[in-house]
Amino acid sequence: MILHFLHRGQHMRTNRRFRRLLRRTSAALVLLSSITCLSAAPRGTFIGLPVTASWNDDRRTMTLVSALVYIDPNGMKWEAPAGSIVDGASIPKIAWSLIGGPYEGAYREPSVIHDVACRQKTRPWELVHLAFYYAMLDSNVNPTLAKVMYAAVYHFGPRWPYAVQRTGLSRKQAAKARSRQSDASLTLKVEPPPRRLSEPDFDKLKAQIEQRDASGTPMSLEEIRNMTAPE
Repeated sequence: MILHFLHRGQHMRTNRRFRRLLRRTSAALVLLSSITCLSAAPRGTFIGLPVTASWNDDRRTMTLVSALVYIDPNGMKWEAPAGSIVDGASIPKIAWSLIGGPYEGAYREPSVIHDVACRQKTRPWELVHLAFYYAMLDSNVNPTLAKVMYAAVYHFGPRWPYAVQRTGLSRKQAAKARSRQSDASLTLKVEPPPRRLSEPDFDKLKAQIEQRDASGTPMSLEEIRNMTAPE
């Protein structure tokens, strides 16, 4: 991930030494730790089932008539308020053929939660896609297919930058960063990493996930995230 230093809305210039310090203790490590914890946690729950929505005049988007809430395995609350606009665009079209469409059957509620979270962009994109995976499991989607869909959104779905706060820096560290904040807090902008896969790689990734699961050595979510284009 690419980290940019921010202060009062403007990028700050930092020396190399302090830049390395930031990278070693970056928000990316905290985020990956959260993902690891989630991967081992029990499942979550939906509130507000069944979700209801009405087609809009454009016949392409829908408006939620009722609110839907998903509590993920880590206790994080994902809300899709009544009046939210959803269109399935957060699910890459290369994966639609696997499910018949983003709002078909067991994928309806997970897709709604994912759509709204991708529109809001208030949380890191990695956690949004992971919540989609767990929501699929809680909707009784086949676990292997849930992994394939997770791979689709993680590698080909929406990504966005996000800001995180760091506190507790020493005065010396803050001075090196030329921070003027009295509490020595810093804001880090975390940019999404470059994509390592292209759409033609999706079928190969899908086959690998299915083969591993069938062989009794299932592919982990971390392995899915670390996949690179085959040589």
